[in-house]
Amino acid sequence: MNKRYIFAVYVNGKVCKVYDWFCETDREMKLQACALCAGVRAFKKSAGILVYKLQEDRTFLVCHSVNFNNSWYIHQYAFPLSAVENFQMLPDILNGKVNENKEIINK
Repeated sequence: MNKRYIFAVYVNGKVCKVYDWFCETDREMKLQACALCAGVRAFKKSAGILVYKLQEDRTFLVCHSVNFNNSWYIHQYAFPLSAVENFQMLPDILNGKVNENKEIINK
């Protein structure tokens, strides 16, 4: 059975792109993450991938990373499935600029 994953591309500690993919196995997910990271790092050496997996309680949790720098701050270790409904806002949610209710956070 396919599992749903969100692959977040980080450059210099900020999410710049997200991908919503389905993978059959954890091995396939890890291969996808490695391939995506290799492609991005060809252009940006400071890039890394953080993978979120959809859980049974309808939330995405961090499950894997590739070349993710320990000094980068993760604003969201988990987020609800409803946050993916407006996929264009997902990078802002993961960067901590917008909360799950689509409200702008002033920092």
